[in-house]
Amino acid sequence: MSWWVGLEEKDTERILQVKPFEEGGTYCLGGTDQADLNVTYNYGGIYRRVIDEENGLWTLNGLPAQAALDLLEPAILQLEDGKDSDYWAATDGNAKRPLVMLAEWCRQAIETGEDYRVFVH
Repeated sequence: MSWWVGLEEKDTERILQVKPFEEGGTYCLGGTDQADLNVTYNYGGIYRRVIDEENGLWTLNGLPAQAALDLLEPAILQLEDGKDSDYWAATDGNAKRPLVMLAEWCRQAIETGEDYRVFVH
């Protein structure tokens, strides 16, 4: 089980274009330039600890990029570095990487001047 997390323009639902990446629990071989990332539910407890103890990652759903960034930055600071070789392991380092990516995308979305929102499905 997993979430799909990313940024879409509020009115058109157009996904933000980003630097190509190849990460997540399910990803496009060769990478994608769409701000749309698959994140395992295994990190749920960590996200409840650092974002919101009741809703975790779901807290970000529908938030404008700046509001999401305001929650992401302190959450990222609470997590230790060090990505585990096992993507599925619920470690701070593994859970941190998707939040860092999402924060980078939020910054990029803010720079466009358009109304991008975070989605969590």
